[in-house]
Parts: sequence; C-alpha cells; structure tokens
Amino acid sequence: MSKLIAGLVIFTLFYLVSGQRAVSKSDDCKKKLTKADECLKKIIYIGDWNLTLIRSDADLGAHCKLTKEKFACVKNYQRCLNNFPREVFNILSRNARKMNKERCEDPKGRAEFLKHIQCMDESTMGVNVCMDKVIRLFEYLAKNVSGDRDEMLSSTCCAVHRGLDCFTTKVKKVCNKKTGAATDVYFTEKVNELVNDVFDLACADYSTISACQKKKPKLMAEFDSITEPESKIPRSKTSALIPMMKVIEKIKLE
Repeated sequence: MSKLIAGLVIFTLFYLVSGQRAVSKSDDCKKKLTKADECLKKIIYIGDWNLTLIRSDADLGAHCKLTKEKFACVKNYQRCLNNFPREVFNILSRNARKMNKERCEDPKGRAEFLKHIQCMDESTMGVNVCMDKVIRLFEYLAKNVSGDRDEMLSSTCCAVHRGLDCFTTKVKKVCNKKTGAATDVYFTEKVNELVNDVFDLACADYSTISACQKKKPKLMAEFDSITEPESKIPRSKTSALIPMMKVIEKIKLE
C-alpha cells in the first residue's frame, strides 16, 4: 500500500535532483495531470476515503482490473515529462507494475496480499490520514519553504519520513492484533523493494526521521503543529501528485 505513496514522493525527489525543466505546462498536460491524479488515488489505495475494501479473491480481481486501467491513465501523463525525470518515472512504474503483477497474477503473492489486506476495514480506515498528512505537508512546503534546491530537497525528504512514519506506526498498531506482526513486516518490505536505492541517493543526509529531527528541529516541530491533532486535517480530494507538482514549481534551477 504505502509503497506507492513512497514511490510517488521519491519520483518528486528525483525531479529536484535532476535540476531540469522537466514538466510541460501546456493546457493538455494540465488536464493529463488532473486525470493522472484521479487515477493515482485509486492505485495507491491508501488515502482514498471512498475505496472499495478488498475482502475476497473476487474483490482483489476487481481491484487488479481497476489498477490496470489506472496505470494506463497515469502513463499517459508520462508524455509531459522530459529527459531524466521520464527515465525515473519509467523505473518506478516498472517496479510498481512488477509488484502489482505479483499481487494480482502470482498465486502465492496474491494469497499473501489477501492475508495482510484483511487488516484494512471500516475500523482501520484512519490509516488514510497518513496520506492526508503528506499532502498537507507538501502544501506547506510549496507555500512556506525557500525555493533553493537543496533546502527543498531536504525538506521534502523529511516530509516523506513523517508520512511513512505515520503509516508504519498506524499499521503496526491496528494490524498486529488483527492479522499479526507479519503484516507490518510485509508492507515495510514492499516499500523497500520499490524505493530503497532511490531513497538512499536522494535523501542520503536525511535517511531517517531521526536525522530530520536532529538537523531540522524547527521544520519538524512545524510539521507536527500542522498535522496534529489528526482530527483537524481535512480529508483530501486529491492524491499526492498535484501538491507535489506545486513543490516542484518552486525549485530554483541552477
């Protein structure tokens, strides 16, 4: 679940590292961005307050059919990207498709996913607030943080860590009693499969939330003030893609 959250964020980080005017601003691309955002909300699963819960193999089959359609929609936005960002987009898309294939087509992978996804039901929908936090933090960065590339990059890394820490903490809390400790391990492994190498490169100096708290205490305190209590965070109507693009627009290219 959170592997796609992290993947999309890492994609943003590579935009920052590349230092290129990587995104077309044409009206057509703006429309494709809006459409891609809608599609990503269904692919990510977590963060969609209107999601259809997966309870059975038949439910998973319907979900897999939907994600296949939505991947095609997101790929359509790829045409608006240039050079290195497009290459990174391809890598992340390939990894995500590989994991989706394991979940949807491999009998063992399908069974494992079905086992752990049982943790998600009406009583555990609160996990969705983690995506709402990430979106809120990106919106804060876009409005309040300097456009210096290094500063934006490190701040974005720390926003990512805050969101992933929220997710892993909540999954452990709500799932250990329902589907066992293996669920936390399962989803953590999926995150690592997708983003570890890229994360090591883009966030080398901010590789953990502890590093962020040590090096950027004021920023992390501000993050806490705008995401706590969770009850004050509005349910987002978008995925993380649109607010990420707002952050990208602030980068001062060298």
